[in-house]
Amino acid sequence: MYVKEFYPKFEEKLKYFFRLRKYPGENFDLVAKTLNKIGIKTPKIIEYSKYKVVMEELKGVLLSEYLDENKDSVVIEKFLNLIIKILKNKIYHSDFAPRNFLIKDGEIFAIDLEDYMVGVITLKTKEELHKRLKKALRNDEWVRYIEDRL
Repeated sequence: MYVKEFYPKFEEKLKYFFRLRKYPGENFDLVAKTLNKIGIKTPKIIEYSKYKVVMEELKGVLLSEYLDENKDSVVIEKFLNLIIKILKNKIYHSDFAPRNFLIKDGEIFAIDLEDYMVGVITLKTKEELHKRLKKALRNDEWVRYIEDRL
């Protein structure tokens, strides 16, 4: 098992208390269920509370490490299509860097779920999205691939 505990600052705790944001554990569970529903794999959540999530441990390799050693075009395309699927389903995530994903048996898992938001209205422009993707992916060809398909 893998345990993730959250230690938010006081200002964040106020947002949770007044229900301006979901508690981190609740959000983690909601994001996992939402991603799984659209076919994106995540660690299996065993239990969660406001500030803690217990998950099944995944034995795999960070996608960033895998791609450093393997220029596997099939895995790269899978990864880019996964990002497209997340964006088309209006799920907000601030960092699509490969280090936030894990590869196991050829399957890609989203593992950095606390930074996603579901059911939040985001007024992001195409320019902001481009900037965010370019910063996370550091590959203009990948960014163009995603933008051409949105």
